[in-house]
Amino acid sequence: MERRFTLRLGEQEILMLEKLKEIVGENTDTGVIRFIINHYSELNSRYLSLRKKYSLLENQYDSKVRSIGNFLTALKDLESEEIQDVSKRQ
Repeated sequence: MERRFTLRLGEQEILMLEKLKEIVGENTDTGVIRFIINHYSELNSRYLSLRKKYSLLENQYDSKVRSIGNFLTALKDLESEEIQDVSKRQ
């Protein structure tokens, strides 16, 4: 079954289509559209996997930032206590 249709694209979409040609190695607009249709499931799975990985990395980063903040606060508290102890001894 063959289906023919006209696709009208705006300027931004035309620029993206040109970038997609380079990415997927196709020379024609039709080739790019066919590639995306034929590989949609794989591309979507890869996108979802990368999104999950990014979210995990972001959570790990946030956790490490909190840990570093807690460490620095504790260090300042210890330094403050040490200064107070030294002052009391003198």
